[in-house]
Amino acid sequence: GGEGSEDGQFKYPFDVDIDISRGRVYVTDSENHRIQVFDINGNYISQWGKEGSGNGEFEHPIGICIDSVNERVYVADSENYRIQVFDLNGNYISQWGSKGSGNGEFEYPYGICVNSSRGRVYVADLINFRIQVFDMNGNYITQFGNGEIYPYDIDIDINTGILYIPDSGNGR
Repeated sequence: GGEGSEDGQFKYPFDVDIDISRGRVYVTDSENHRIQVFDINGNYISQWGKEGSGNGEFEHPIGICIDSVNERVYVADSENYRIQVFDLNGNYISQWGSKGSGNGEFEYPYGICVNSSRGRVYVADLINFRIQVFDMNGNYITQFGNGEIYPYDIDIDINTGILYIPDSGNGR
């Protein structure tokens, strides 16, 4: 680690997820507009992304979630108001979302988690004060919270299906 923009350095690392089966740690390096990958001991492996709005480019990636079952990486690309999906090596697959407050639109997507067994992707839509739920391909299913939560992140207990959401605006 350490501050900087070289391999293995960071400018505002925001989120981390682990692919235990492959021994890889994925980190959103928000101010460097990239994802960095390390082995389980912290040794640098690779990176992808750069500043921009094209496929595989980022404007402050915040949340990241590894779907080891389907071998995908989901990234909340906060200032492009979208979710991007990659394979485990950083190859772009797809994206969804745009700026707004309608179904499937975002105002700063921050946290993201996946429940592969249910085929669901949960996104903490920070400024819209809600959690949106999608299928694995980004098709909108439903939402909850609706102005009553301030969700910075979200995670799931795979064994129980219980979602955990730090609601910072309400101190809970």
